[in-house]
Amino acid sequence: MDDEELKFEDYLRLEKEFRNDTVKHYLYYYRVFKPFKLNKEDVRYFLLKKCPNYVARAFLRTYIRFVKNNITEYPHLKEDDLLEEKLFPEKPKSKARKIPEVITKDEVERLINETNTQRNKVMLILSFYGGLRLRELMGISVHDFFWSEWEKNQESSGKLKITARNAKNGKERFVSLPGEMMRMIYIYLVDNNRNDHLFDIVGRTWQKHLEKESIRILGKKVNPHMLRHSFATHCVENNIPIEQVKSMLGHSDISTTQIYLHFSQQKIKESYERVFN
Repeated sequence: MDDEELKFEDYLRLEKEFRNDTVKHYLYYYRVFKPFKLNKEDVRYFLLKKCPNYVARAFLRTYIRFVKNNITEYPHLKEDDLLEEKLFPEKPKSKARKIPEVITKDEVERLINETNTQRNKVMLILSFYGGLRLRELMGISVHDFFWSEWEKNQESSGKLKITARNAKNGKERFVSLPGEMMRMIYIYLVDNNRNDHLFDIVGRTWQKHLEKESIRILGKKVNPHMLRHSFATHCVENNIPIEQVKSMLGHSDISTTQIYLHFSQQKIKESYERVFN
């Protein structure tokens, strides 16, 4: 991979939070498109002759946005100038939204207790107990915690600020963390002399570590977004109001949060049917 491809992969995983299959498809089209330039002629040829399908179109839209925001060579790039609707096949009908994959709180605690490094423990704590996106996790600074408030009463919960620069929708929010977890985070940053960024690891490396550790400990693969899904599901199952869960997750739209409510109701239905049918 060249530097731009690595940056594009990080953009897909951290900023767009695409699934692994989507990332693989987009990286494939990235390599196919690489000999071409971002001009109308090359875009037209790529979409009409080389890859005349909707996934290629979706890739190109995402790639143009990535280039516009990250590559200084194209500061005035206009997406609509390059992507004429008549070039593309009709978008397929939306599929029903998938029920998110989750793990139980007990499984999360097994991961935390049995994982092999102090840093991994802290990353697991923040991912689950904070309900963080991968991009938010990777952007945390030591200074984003409200240490002085927590030090007054270390039995109480602590607070972490998710800054606008790291949040997906650019909106700042605050995350609560149990006092015990705050102590573990504090010990980690003191032991490892962390003065600025909390972690010295990139997102895709953490994802590989987590998948490897979860297979070793739980016998199944867990990815960072599953921890966020699991946090949301745990909140809903413990009767935290859906509006509060929306705020905790930093969702812009309540309908995004409501999938966890449907998931919880589906689990109740399945349990009932297993017992009484």
